[in-house]
Amino acid sequence: MTAGVPALVEAEGVGFAYGPRTILEQITLAIRPGELVALCGPNGAGKSTLLRLLLGLHAPSAGQVRLGGAPIATLSRRQIARRAALSVASSARATASASAAPSG
Repeated sequence: MTAGVPALVEAEGVGFAYGPRTILEQITLAIRPGELVALCGPNGAGKSTLLRLLLGLHAPSAGQVRLGGAPIATLSRRQIARRAALSVASSARATASASAAPSG
């Protein structure tokens, strides 16, 4: 990861459970502009649950998710959608600029 570059989305110590069944524990990640991230794992590993947490569709049972530096729990659905769309657009521009830069 690139130090000093603000993360588009962050999870810090995030956990989630469906009733008594723990699905995710102590997940920490930061996705910065221009990064390409793959989320892989077997069925039932919690991939979709993590994505739902990062989009604010589920509330974590532990830890915090931030979108553009703001705790996602404090944002409205509209603010989340707007920030997510801006994050994708700015990341796409950063990736396109890096691809178009001369390599030499």
